[in-house]
Amino acid sequence: MSSTSTVLQIPEILMQICKHMMYQKPTLASLARTCRMFEEPALDVLWHSLNGFYPLAKCLPSNVWDEKEDGSGKYVELTQPLNPIDCSRLLHHARRVRCFVAGYWFHGYRNKKRVDVSIYQALQVVMHNTKLLPNVQEITWSCGMGLDISPFIQMFLGPNLTKINFHFSPPVSSVELTVILVLREHYPLLENVTFSYSVDASSLSIESPRQVTELISSSVFQWKNLKNLFVPNLTYTALVRLSQLQNLQKLTIENHQLDNVEPVTMKGGFPALIYIAILGCGRIMGFISLLKLMDYSPVRNILVNIEKIETSSSLENVFFSINQHCCHHTLAALNFGDGCGEHGRDFITRTRDEMVESKVLKPLLDFPNLRHITIRPARGFDFTDSIMAKEIAGSWKKAEHLTLQARPFTRATSPSKFTLLDLIPFAENCPKLIFLGLPLDASNPPRIDEENLPCSRARETKLSQLLVGDSPVKNPALVAATLSGIFPALKRIKTIEEQESGSNADGADHKAWKQVEELLQVFDAVRKQERSWKVKCQSDAA
Repeated sequence: MSSTSTVLQIPEILMQICKHMMYQKPTLASLARTCRMFEEPALDVLWHSLNGFYPLAKCLPSNVWDEKEDGSGKYVELTQPLNPIDCSRLLHHARRVRCFVAGYWFHGYRNKKRVDVSIYQALQVVMHNTKLLPNVQEITWSCGMGLDISPFIQMFLGPNLTKINFHFSPPVSSVELTVILVLREHYPLLENVTFSYSVDASSLSIESPRQVTELISSSVFQWKNLKNLFVPNLTYTALVRLSQLQNLQKLTIENHQLDNVEPVTMKGGFPALIYIAILGCGRIMGFISLLKLMDYSPVRNILVNIEKIETSSSLENVFFSINQHCCHHTLAALNFGDGCGEHGRDFITRTRDEMVESKVLKPLLDFPNLRHITIRPARGFDFTDSIMAKEIAGSWKKAEHLTLQARPFTRATSPSKFTLLDLIPFAENCPKLIFLGLPLDASNPPRIDEENLPCSRARETKLSQLLVGDSPVKNPALVAATLSGIFPALKRIKTIEEQESGSNADGADHKAWKQVEELLQVFDAVRKQERSWKVKCQSDAA
């Protein structure tokens, strides 16, 4: 026997070969049909992930079904009674499925190949208590719009299920709510759970989200192995009990609304949590109450959007709570915004008195390992002097992406007091910084001379993109020269108007900043040319 034949007797090697062809399904199918050694591993990879039940339904004998087509696409319909022996080929392949996506609609994607409800009904009768997908580990189930197959979900839920993504459709039916109960009672080993709406929850009646919230809240803490949870909302009582789970690492809440309760501070809460995202929070206390359940948790990533923050002190309370309840050495990413859903795309103006005082950021300066920081309050920041720039740059020395600006569709009535020279501390202290967004006043640009020249270590700065927001600018040539002296690698300037309108942006300041961007390319080319000449001169001298 040759060495090649010997190697191909090892199942693990055959499986690895097939996995390399996992996206070449015709090749896998041919391999399974032509080589007995490859048959099993090729079929395992071929059927590992299944988008819809259509391929399995066509494994039934061809005399019991018929393929038809309507305006929505192709579908398979049962035409003859189904016998248990008719399911043998279907079950032979179904046992290989590990990941399954079910539903006619899924996040805007319409599956054009579907299965008529008659086949599900017949299989439910024929299969009795047998699971269609006995080895499935991950299921994504979208109730969709049109054909709802939720009543048949139990046929697909195998005993090894560890991950489920369940997407409700409006109005949420009693069958969909029953699914939550089934998962709670019969699948205690779930590790990754997602419940969400297939449309914006705001389009639903008040009663429907309330029922869903209460039922999910009574279920989630019973999954003791839970590692990742994504839900529309949770009651405060559920959050308290959830904070005691030892394995929960990721928590995402779409629309967090605080119950009318007095928040408590927990000891040992969320001991394994590394990621938390609150995609929408009605009240600032809703997020603070959640933070109070954390006992110096090792969170690495925080993403939160609060609908409206009235005062600077309210925002300072949020950042103080983060300081008090999150580990200072693990937090690496913070993405914070407010008001994103309140004004939509309507412009609002903000006076200096309405802006957020920059001092509210001070509680966050105790997190030295922050790498990605995006804080975009609707009213913007009021940076009053250069001291704050030095403190921020000196505290967040590992920063790679840093944005401290108002969100799009807002305008300041007066420019920031940060000048281009206030960028120098970031060049000197943040060697890994590649993206920076700050409100600037470039209407009176200074010149870089020996007195304000950045120190030598600033030459290694990697900053390539600068987000200037609605900063005013005059004398683009001088601004470009100054920026090139501070950030030699800077190539891209982005304005708030560009964020709002894309290629249609045509305001005066936007055009001036684009001139700055073009001149930066010129300065970069000249600098490279000078280096080339220097190398050539040294070579000639040698």
